[in-house]
Parts: sequence; C-alpha cells; structure tokens
Amino acid sequence: APMSCMSSGDRWVADFDKCVSGWPQITLRNQVPGAVVRIEYFQMADGSGGAGWDEYTCKGDVETWRANFGRHTSFKALRISGVNGPLAADDIRAVVAHTEAEVAGSFTCSNTLLNDIHEMSERSARQNVQQGIISVDANREQSPWTADSHNIGIGLLYHHRNTLILDKILHDYAGEQMPDGRFWACSPTPIYEIPEWSMHWPLMLWQQYLFTGDSRLLSDLWPNLVKWMAWAESNTKESGLLDAPGWRIADYAGGIMENDGENIALNALYFGNLEVAREIARTLGHAAEAAAWDARATALKTAINTHLFDGTAYLTKRGGGQRIALGAAYAFRFGLVPEDARAKVAAWMREQPAHVGGYGGYTYYQGLYAAGGMGDLAVADLIRYQYMLAGNRTIWESFGRPSPDNETNHAWTAYPAEIFPRRIAGIAPTGPAFSTFSLQPETRGLTFAEAAVPSVRGDIRVRWERSAAGGLRLRCGIPANTTALLHLPLDSLKDATVTEGGVVLWSKGAAGQSAPGIAFSGADERHVRFTVGSGSYDFTVSGTPVALPALTVIADNDKPAVTLAGAWGNNTRDEVDQRHELSVEQASAGDGSSTATFRPNLPVGGRYRVFARWTSHANRATNAPYTIHHVGGADTVRVNQENNGGKWMLLGEYEFAPGTAGHVVLTNDADEWVVADAVAFSPAP
Repeated sequence: APMSCMSSGDRWVADFDKCVSGWPQITLRNQVPGAVVRIEYFQMADGSGGAGWDEYTCKGDVETWRANFGRHTSFKALRISGVNGPLAADDIRAVVAHTEAEVAGSFTCSNTLLNDIHEMSERSARQNVQQGIISVDANREQSPWTADSHNIGIGLLYHHRNTLILDKILHDYAGEQMPDGRFWACSPTPIYEIPEWSMHWPLMLWQQYLFTGDSRLLSDLWPNLVKWMAWAESNTKESGLLDAPGWRIADYAGGIMENDGENIALNALYFGNLEVAREIARTLGHAAEAAAWDARATALKTAINTHLFDGTAYLTKRGGGQRIALGAAYAFRFGLVPEDARAKVAAWMREQPAHVGGYGGYTYYQGLYAAGGMGDLAVADLIRYQYMLAGNRTIWESFGRPSPDNETNHAWTAYPAEIFPRRIAGIAPTGPAFSTFSLQPETRGLTFAEAAVPSVRGDIRVRWERSAAGGLRLRCGIPANTTALLHLPLDSLKDATVTEGGVVLWSKGAAGQSAPGIAFSGADERHVRFTVGSGSYDFTVSGTPVALPALTVIADNDKPAVTLAGAWGNNTRDEVDQRHELSVEQASAGDGSSTATFRPNLPVGGRYRVFARWTSHANRATNAPYTIHHVGGADTVRVNQENNGGKWMLLGEYEFAPGTAGHVVLTNDADEWVVADAVAFSPAP
C-alpha cells in the first residue's frame, strides 16, 4: 500500500516508499459505467521521471483493475484522474514484478548508509530481472546491455541461490555474435558496438563457472570465446596496446574519463580477458591457446606499464595528459600495478577526487579494495548513493541529481550487491563451484561486517569485528568439500598474535602451534594467511595498536555529499583558480531558505577539524553562515567570503559520530552572494 493517498485538484496522488518495477492494482467503487480512469506513473514523488500511463474504462459497482497483459512499468508515485468520489490508500496496491530466485545471500555492517545501499542494490537488481533478461531499467530501455548485465549479474550470483540468469545471458550474446567475433552491446535484438562492453562477456563467463562449476558452459561457448579473442587481438597496435573501433566507453553517465585511443580502460579489460581466457583454456585442456594467451597477457602488462604508467599514476590514454583516480583503479582492479609501485600509486589515488560515472563506479570501488588499505576511503566515498536513497530508494543510472538524462530506476549501479560481500566480507570464489575460495576482508572504515553467500556446496558465512584496541575477531563457516584461503588483516597492529579456539597459530612474526583443519600459508606486512578446511572457526588477532593514516573526508558540491534546497546556480566559469574540483554553487542574499547541506559519511567517529572553502569576489557575503551539526549540538560560524578564496579556512573543531549524522549547513541568510563549494572534515591530531 502507498504511504499516502492525497487529493490534488481533480486527481489523486499515491506515494509509495520506494520506486518499484511492476504495476498497480486499484479498487474502484461506484464509478459511472463507461467512465475512464487514467493512471500515470512517475519514478519520483515530485512528478519527475514519467514512465507512461494506462487508462481503464469502468463498468460500475465495485471493481479492481490491474494490468493483465504482461507489461511492467516503474513508479514511486501514481497520479490517478477521472475517479468519482474518494480514493483511499487501502484501495491501492503496488504489485512488484521481479525474479522469483531465492534470496539466500546477505550483508550487514556497522555503517547504516552502507546497509541501506546494499538493500537498495540487491532489490533494484532483482526487480530489473524481467522476462528472462536483466532489463537494466524498467522504463526507458527494458533491454540488456553487456556491461550492465555484468555489473548487475555478479551481485545476483552473490545473493540468489542457483541462479542461471547469466548462463542464459551468455548464450543470448553467443547466439548473436558477429561473424568477425564481436559481441553486440545489446542482445537479444542486437544493437550498438561498444568494444569495452564486449570485454564483459568473458568476465561473466568465468564468474558463472566459478559459482556453478559447470564446465559444459565453458566447452559450449569455447568457439565464441576464441572468435572474440581473435578479433580483440586484431586491434593491437605497434605499441602492444589495443585501440578498437566503435562507440568507445571508458566511463559513462557522469564520468570525466577520456574514452578514445589506446586507453587504460580498454587495455585493462583486455588484460582481464586474456587471464580469463588462459584459465578457461587450461580448464578445457587447450594447452596451446593457454600458453599463447598467457604470453600475450605478460606482453600487454608490460606495454601498459611502459606507455601508460608514469611511476605514480596511469595516463587515461597513450599520448594524452589526463591522469585521474579511475585510471589507477583500472590498473589495481586487474593487477597491473607493479608490486614495488603499489604503495606509491595507492597514496596518489588516495588524494585524488573521484569523478566517476555510473559505469566507472564499479571499477573505482573494485580498484580501491584491490589496492588494499583503502576501505575507509571507499566507505566515505559511498555517500555518492545519497541522492538515490533520498529520492526514491532505488538504484539510478548515475550518481548525479535527478535529470532527464539520469534514469531513476536503472540497476547498473547496483554493484555494491557484489562488492560488499566480495570485498568487505572478503568472500570470493577461486575454484569451480567454490571448491576453493578466498576470505580476505577489508576492515578499514568499519567496526564489523557479516555476510552469507550461497554456493552449490552450502552457504559460506563470515563475521568480523574490530575491538576498540584494534584487535580483530573473525568467525566463519566453511561448507563441506571446500577449502578457503583466509587472509587475516594485521594493518592496525604490531607484534600480532593469532589464535583459534585458544590455540596460538601465529605470534610476533612466526608460525605457532598447529590445529585441525588449519594450515599456515604465509604472511606479509598486511596479512597472515591460513588454509582452512570445512568447519566452523573463531579466530582472534591481538597485538599492540598502530595508528593508521587519518582520512580527511571532503564534501564537495560536485558530489552527492552535498544537497541543495532553494535557489542556487551552478557556476563553472568564474574564479576557476579558486574553486575545489569542477564547479561552485551560488545563491543571492536572502532569508536563509536556500541551503546547501554538506554531509560526509565518516568512517570513524571522533574529533574533527572542519574547514570550508569558497571562491572570493567583491560581491560575496561578508557574513556567510555555516552551521556545524555535531555530537554536542549545533554551532554557527559566519565567514567573510570576499576574502581567502581558494583556501581551506578553519571553522572549528568538533566531536562527530561515525556515519552520516554530522553535517554542515550553509544558507543565504547573508548580506550578499554566498558560495557553496566544499567542506572538509579532518581528524584532529
């Protein structure tokens, strides 16, 4: 039932708590026979995101209408006109259409925002599986795309027991593969040629095999893989890098990454294809192809690091000058960063703004977690899902504000459904049907996380908790006939001791006693590793706490960490040398009704210094009011924006809880123009 059903002029407006894919069911009473009732669908409560309409001709008396011809639409709000008399909320229902696969996977953690994102991601992915395809969105497209199917589909594998949706999708694309080996961007009904999209077909194939163990899938689609790899290789240039024809997409729906040329995105994806193809060839016993693809992967890695890596960052494309965080993320995601440069590249990436679109976000987060020790940055950055949660609690096409170009029931940014259990809980298959798998949780930025992942051998469960002293407790359940490689993090401790069931397995750099089902498998600066067989385990890691690098969290007007109300204008033209990132927001002097709220997702609580940044001009307010909402209440600090443009100016030091409760509000209750640019939250020394 809707949250409310209110009369508005000559129509009724029903508002639900989230945007759904499906159709309404409406009970009407005492209507005039022949009267026409019109139902209009909107994805946002404010009437934006129109998604079509239906009309129903009444027969009179009591009657219930629902669509009966298989069409699904998308709506958070309904506008119903032509009704004679009152319409109550109890007369209206939303019938949600979604795959009936059993939802057996789960995830929860210490950060409420991440929990809300996860729930929204899994639900949005599930309700956009329609008529045997991943339909991407329930309004504009209702069609599958290769990259979208990958970004959504792996999350389905992590949550839906025995799902074969990717199996079906893989066969759809194989059935319409072009004679020269290319895959269409959409299938069925082939349309568009996007090389980066086609690179996701082998990646999906390998993940489906790892989850199911179905080697017949590999053998059936082997000819398609060979044809695809031959076409990709035919686009290799003298540099050893690829530069393929077609519609090129390195990032999309809000990103700034350059798409063309001998691009880091295309070449990193191809490196991933080569590694997958090599493993498939080995699995099927094709030794010659395995050797060839292995050699080519080695050569491509060398070419990428020769032509696209400057020792600190990765060029977006050969011969270009763009270096952005997403380029480094592509390199980390696919294991391209040289071992001796990982720390330097990670440190550089940590300081860069993340301007990523709906598509690039997948690689950005995978890259952060693959780099290691960047979990706190990922947690803070996930505030970018705030617009979706506040707007209609459903996944959108991009992270930007609602607009005609930002489809607001579009599941391709639902990849936290995969990333959270894979990276935060650490569960990732390494052998067919989870015969072997990795448990490598990233704990920075959170105090606990737990997840369950269904496998054909039984559910895999893990829960880890950080103590106030930096210690770790990790409990896990390993199904029968599986083996896990457990990576226990050490990066908040020195002189660490690892125990399981009271048995000391590792202490101060040396292996300890043995225990049934557990074998020591090595250690490095960040992890100690054990191979564990089936059973239930309870590990503890203790030692002397070590202070980790502090993370300054910046809320910038170009990101969803900032929400606007009232009359603001975006400015990308003036004071370019002063602004932070891409633009600023400006509001004329007023009564305070124009507000800009800077809301960070703080990975840890504690005392933070709060800084503000603006651009200066003679027409700026001399008394711009920033109100800091913190654990102890709220304090307002007024600043003179005529001066100190382009500088971080201290507003004060305050106590904040972890998460999104703390925030800063700037209003136009001022004597001249106010500028909303950025606010930084820096842990106090």
